[in-house]
Amino acid sequence: MKRSRASMLAIALLALPMCGCPRFPRPEDSLEPNDTTETATALEVGVPVTARVVPGNLDIFKIAAGPGEMLVFALESQGEEDCAAFTVTGPDEAELFADQHLFCGDRDFDAPITAEGAVLDTGTEGRYMLSVPAEVAGDYFLTIKELGQVDNIFDFSWLYRLTATTTEVSQ
Repeated sequence: MKRSRASMLAIALLALPMCGCPRFPRPEDSLEPNDTTETATALEVGVPVTARVVPGNLDIFKIAAGPGEMLVFALESQGEEDCAAFTVTGPDEAELFADQHLFCGDRDFDAPITAEGAVLDTGTEGRYMLSVPAEVAGDYFLTIKELGQVDNIFDFSWLYRLTATTTEVSQ
């Protein structure tokens, strides 16, 4: 039985949702592997790093801070998609900030979990300023997660520049 090209295309288009969209992964960045707290990329105060995060592959960074300091993570988009979610944990693994949104566009619906004094400023397009107070001395971890969308042929990824600083909190 001979089928026309139009009927073959129709069959392929009907089968695509059942099989899922093909995925064309984006390349990782030079900081990989930094997917766990054990392999986290150490940050130096005031020294920017450029990285790319893709869905299913977290970027985790660590920086040491002590009591009375405010950690400030400045993130600036360098291109590609920008659908990031952030989490900051302290030396005791307590979440000090945690985005709760699950997909692009719902940041305004699900308020983040925040410790007292933790703030995410998203006021400038393509820039984030995340401030978290350090209560105890030790390593603090910033986790960046790129949220994808199931209907995209290409994986989402976000190319960004991250600079971490610390400031003294006035008592």
